[in-house]
Amino acid sequence: MIPPEDKIKQLNIKLPNAPNPVANYVPIVQTGNLLFVSGNGPGLKHDRTAFSGKPGFSISEEDAIAASYSVGINILSQVKKHTGSLNNVSGVIRVFGMINSTHDFKNHSKIIDACSNLFTEIFAEDGIHSRTSIGMGSLPFQIPVEIETIFELKSE
Repeated sequence: MIPPEDKIKQLNIKLPNAPNPVANYVPIVQTGNLLFVSGNGPGLKHDRTAFSGKPGFSISEEDAIAASYSVGINILSQVKKHTGSLNNVSGVIRVFGMINSTHDFKNHSKIIDACSNLFTEIFAEDGIHSRTSIGMGSLPFQIPVEIETIFELKSE
């Protein structure tokens, strides 16, 4: 298996600075070898505008998928900031994806797959995880997707 830090370089992924919390919470709580990563939203699009809207209504599914991938990148940035290196991660345990969707939207899993696929690409079989993808009536700042995760660290 290629170490996660090497895989990120190989894929030419640039991790941004970890985003700061936008309310009264901490980005990560560690208990033992588990990291509980707070919900993250997407970064900015390539044109430096914000992802916003409800998939299938006011934002395309393609843009919502790109937002989910962007959330995955933000999560990796948080984990790297906390641990010093993604090579310290032994696995992705859980992904909880929330989609800002209309009542009749059906492709929640397709959107969260972008984040899940990123994790399995970086961590290989250690990136395979349990997951929930659900629709929400709204999300903060009208972001299309928010994802929280649980990671496991290698034993010291």
